Parts: sequence; structure tokens; C-alpha cells
Amino acid sequence: MPENPLVNPKQSANKKIKNARKCTKDGFKFDSILEMTCYSYFKLFGFNFTLKPKFILQPKFSYNGKNIQAITFTFDFFLKDFHLLVDAKGWANDTAPLKIKMLKYHLSKTYNDPPEIVIIPKKTQIEPFCNKLLTIRDNRRKNN
Repeated sequence: MPENPLVNPKQSANKKIKNARKCTKDGFKFDSILEMTCYSYFKLFGFNFTLKPKFILQPKFSYNGKNIQAITFTFDFFLKDFHLLVDAKGWANDTAPLKIKMLKYHLSKTYNDPPEIVIIPKKTQIEPFCNKLLTIRDNRRKNN
């Protein structure tokens, strides 16, 4: 079957994160200042987290002799003690909503108790989010 001349396979509009500046802190590379700020708050409050958990939504495969890349989604953080996947997304690219939907399906089939997904779109929402988590953590400690 001939390739579709209307589709440019080298075009990738979703690669650049709009208005984001890559930055580094503590030897870690971040895709945006928003993501680095989340990291700083999580570290400051002593949250137990993993950086950049990656999920394979669809494995790589071969089609008509051509290798097709896997579809993956990498979240910014997994907050272990709260069972939360957190993504700092000021501007979602064109594939983000579909990938999040695919991830929810993957998580629902993989885990009995899938983690919650939290998107933090603005710096001003980081501190209130962390304060809610601190309240949850403090209540757990009081009850134990």
C-alpha cells in the first residue's frame, strides 16, 4: 500500500512544550519551571516521591515490515504515600488528553486500586495542593 502523501511522518507538532524552559536542580533535569517548582515543594515538605514514572500505553510493534514506536506517557511525579500521579502541565500538547485517557484505561486494568491522577496547571496551585497533602499526612499520623 503506498504511503499517504498528505501525512508527513517527520512532522511532530506536539514535541515542544509551549512557553516552557528546561531547567536543572539537584542534578535533575526538568521540562519546565512549573515542574521544578513542584519538585522543590515536594522535597521541602518531605514527600516520598518518584521522578518521571513512565507507562507504556501500547507496546512497539511491526506493521507491514515497519517498526511502530510504543506509545508512552511519562508523568512528572508519583507521590507514593498518597498514591498519586502528578503532572505539572501549564499547556497540554495535542496528545495529552488522549494519552491520559489511555493511561486511565491501562491503570484500571493493571491495578486493583489505581492511583489518582492530578494535573497542576499553575504555580499558584502547588502550595495549596501541598497543604492538602500535609493535612492528609498529619491526620494519618494522628490516627496511628
